[in-house]
Formats: sequence, C-alpha cells, structure tokens
Amino acid sequence: MKKVKFLICTCILFWSLSALAQQVTYRKETIYLDGKPYAYLFKEGSSWAKNFSLQNLKNEELMKAKAIVKEIGDGYDYVYYELSFKGVKAKAEMEDEKDLPRRLAYEIGNMNVVKGDELDPEGVQKFLEKYPPRISQRFQKPGHQGAKPVAKEEPKTDVVQESAQPVSTQKIEEVKPELPAITTPTAVSIVQEPLKDKNISAPVSTSSQATVLPSGNIAVMTTLKFSGNRIMRGKKQVGVFKVSEKVVNNKLKKTYIFLNLENQKVAEGSFDDPKSTTCRMFTVKDKMTYNLPVRNDENSLKVLSSWLIQNKYF
Repeated sequence: MKKVKFLICTCILFWSLSALAQQVTYRKETIYLDGKPYAYLFKEGSSWAKNFSLQNLKNEELMKAKAIVKEIGDGYDYVYYELSFKGVKAKAEMEDEKDLPRRLAYEIGNMNVVKGDELDPEGVQKFLEKYPPRISQRFQKPGHQGAKPVAKEEPKTDVVQESAQPVSTQKIEEVKPELPAITTPTAVSIVQEPLKDKNISAPVSTSSQATVLPSGNIAVMTTLKFSGNRIMRGKKQVGVFKVSEKVVNNKLKKTYIFLNLENQKVAEGSFDDPKSTTCRMFTVKDKMTYNLPVRNDENSLKVLSSWLIQNKYF
C-alpha cells in the first residue's frame, strides 16, 4: 500500500512540474511560448552559413548570431556562431548544427532571454554561462583542430567574408593551376551565347585556353536532389558540397567545393561575379579547368552537380 501511495505522489509531482514547464515552439521564423508569439528569429545571409537575428514583437533587434568561418587548412572550413546581445559586451558561442535555428529558439524561450520587448538580464546571463566563448579560443592556439581535415589537394578554398561590406579594394591575384594536356578533350575557341533557359541542356563553351570534354553538354538531372549539404541521386547519396563567399575587387565571389563520399575533394567551381554566366570548374582528377556556361543563380548548384555526375567525377 505504501508503494502505491509513493507512486501516486510521484506521478502527481511529475505532472505538476510538467504543467509548470514552458512549451517552446518555433515555426515560420516565430518563437512561441505556451502557444503565444514570444519573439522573432529571422534567418539572414547565404544558404550555406546563415546569420540569425532575434527581434521582439516590435521588430527591434535584440540579439545577432553571426556565422564565423575559419579555414583550418587542406581546403576545409569550420563554422561556428558568435552571439552578441544588445547592450551586453560579453558574447556567447555555439557550435553549428543541422537544426541550429530550432535549438537556438528553444534555448532563448526556455531561459526567458526576452521579457516583454527587452532583454532580461537574468536570462541573458544564463545563456552566456551555458555558451561561453570557448570555440574561438581553440583557433588562437597553435595546432588547433576544429574538425577533421580532408585529403590535401589544390587549389585552396576562399574563406567566407564575415562582413557584408567590402573590406578591401586591393587586387587579389589568383594562382591558376597548370593545364596539362590530356588525350580525349579538344581545345576550342567559342563565343559564348546567352542561355535561353537555365533548365535545358547547353553546350560547354570555353576560352582558347580551356578544354572541352567530349561529353560537354549539361543536361540537368531530374533525379538530382539536395539534403542539407548532401548531393542525392534519387535515394542514393553521391557526394557532398560546400559553399564559400568572399569579396574580391568589390565583387562577391562564390565558390562551390564538391567532395566524394570519402570526403575527398572532387572539383571546385567558382563564379567571379553575382551576375556571372560562366563558371570556372577545376577538376582534381585530371587537373583541368573548364569554363562552363552556367548562371550564378539558385539553379547553378544543380547544373554543376549534374555536369560532374555525367562526366563521372563522382
């Protein structure tokens, strides 16, 4: 009988604590506390390393989470987030993860970081104590290891620019790899014509110094999909991609890094301008650079991935 009473009391206590706990949900960039709008958590920036902005219900910014990208060598980038609160000198740091927005929203609501339309000092202090700036300290020590590097290959990846504004107008010279001759491709000189439709096949055109593969047509593969940073062909994963952006001569240069399932670099495609209609694709296997007629837009990743699969680089 005593055991039964003990179990009943335990259940009542557990139910009482559950009733007192706040329910935090995050959907459509809005944080809800017990079903009521609590604050906004907006996503900003590139598709690869987004920034986040915490705003009250009056759309006043209270906190900024900025993606920090560190190049740790061998073409590998490590991403973490630096969080700064309005009027607070101390900063927090969080590891990057697939479901970071939901985790961040939960922590903000659970710790009551926002009270009314202002930051709650007690809630902010809890957050700072749980996520102190320890990640950046690893990069200040010699021989730091933020993540496992991939196989050593050329050329190096550009680092994501932390600021949206140009930081230098100094001309940056790119080191271009030597282009050894191979047997099957043929050097050509073609005047590139504008693409009429980004979803249809297009012939590969190059400068007189580039080379065209025999299978030079780019047919966008309908079975090609992306899950996070994974390249999927139907239900089968064929590779991985990464994206970096850097301001060069007041223009935003975008670079795609393609890796196989062994985490080894396969190719690197670069757009020198947001309005570029040509992508320079360097392939590791044959150490060649190809000028592909691909627009720098939301469809470019699918076109470039299709070209690599069709030419058996994955």
